[in-house]
Amino acid sequence: MKQWMLPRLGRFTLALGMAALAALPVLPAGAAEAPAAADLLVSSFRTNSVMCYDGATGAFVKVLIPSDPALNGGLTGPEGLAIGPDGNLYVSSFDPAFTKPGAVLRYNVKTGAFIDAFVPPDPAKSGGLFAPTGLFFGPDGNLYVGSALTNNVLRYDGKTGAFMGVFATGGGLTGPNGMVFGPDGNLYVASLNFDVLHNMEYPGAVLRYDGKSGAFIDAFVPPDPTRNGGLQRTAGLAFGPEGDLYVSSGDLMPNGCVLRYDGKTGAFKSIVVAPGTPDEPFGLVFGPDGSLYVGMAGGTARGATGDGSVMRYDSASGELKDAFVPADAAKNGGLTGSTFLIFVPRSTP
Repeated sequence: MKQWMLPRLGRFTLALGMAALAALPVLPAGAAEAPAAADLLVSSFRTNSVMCYDGATGAFVKVLIPSDPALNGGLTGPEGLAIGPDGNLYVSSFDPAFTKPGAVLRYNVKTGAFIDAFVPPDPAKSGGLFAPTGLFFGPDGNLYVGSALTNNVLRYDGKTGAFMGVFATGGGLTGPNGMVFGPDGNLYVASLNFDVLHNMEYPGAVLRYDGKSGAFIDAFVPPDPTRNGGLQRTAGLAFGPEGDLYVSSGDLMPNGCVLRYDGKTGAFKSIVVAPGTPDEPFGLVFGPDGSLYVGMAGGTARGATGDGSVMRYDSASGELKDAFVPADAAKNGGLTGSTFLIFVPRSTP
């Protein structure tokens, strides 16, 4: 277990996920736009910052959101990333020390300048948001946020940030992580399935909720190792260009892996990224080139292997193409603890 994860509910380093897919309306997976026209943004959990990389080469561009609390609005443990209808960047502030309520902070996506606490760290205004993970702007334009410690998904007005209510809960949801609205219009949520009170971990799952009412539909990927390919510590979610669901599993085997499920039935299909190569796979996103990009949460327990990196894979074969953003502080700008990631239109000439 990674030492930097200990404050996060023992092994509650979520993903997410993915979450990060909230930028897809801006730059859809498989879009025709050339990779050179995109930047890759990555949450750097341990440095309380968000990094920017060239979307075609992986070269470090800049620290988009700095770690200085005076400049970043108090961002602590950044996780989910999303581009809102207003074109700004929204980031969930997890706070691994659990010393303050959760928040969603808003920034200028080009300059990284702090705008405001779109969802403030105030339970009276946020609906009790605590330890926010993945976030996603839904088809209705509203913001959906996973609240890890309250085991639900909360909904906020996409224009004002006003709390609209608990959108999804139940069905065994424990530690919501990455989330995405699927091709069927319903909400898919990664359920970590970690019992905080008893420090016990159970098989992971992906739960499906009605995209309009939030009513629980089913365990799309059930918490059953004989049917889900051994999914545990469910993290990021992404629907691939072919329609299948890709899920990062942080504890299936040493170092985790990425699993693929039928996008219509949830049936397990294959291990796309084999165990042993990644170091705690976290967020997932398909790039403009059609490749699968995986943020590696990593940790100090295994040294630098995979810690603070983004790996690129062939989505069909699972073959590792390259360390798109290498685990080298001299090259990646100091990225440490990669969580969620998104592609956005290029912000630099």
